[in-house]
Amino acid sequence: MDEALRLHLPEIVYQVPIGGYFLWLRLPENIKAVELRPRAKSLGVDFRQGNLFSSTGTAQNYIRLCFAHYDEAHIEQGIVRLKECLASH
Repeated sequence: MDEALRLHLPEIVYQVPIGGYFLWLRLPENIKAVELRPRAKSLGVDFRQGNLFSSTGTAQNYIRLCFAHYDEAHIEQGIVRLKECLASH
């Protein structure tokens, strides 16, 4: 997933985790994950909004992506779809 993100969405900020199954991406401040998700799902890609994991309701422009259940080809396809979604937002 890291490689696909660097290739297709180099402007997106994230850190590669030392462990776990998720990457957290910080989207531009003007993009709210809750508003982006329906469009993403219509393109066949999904994520969890950061605000779902915040006790204060912050992290509106963060998304959590899982890389544990998918092979490299599906991950890259998902990142390309996410790029399309972000471009149309």
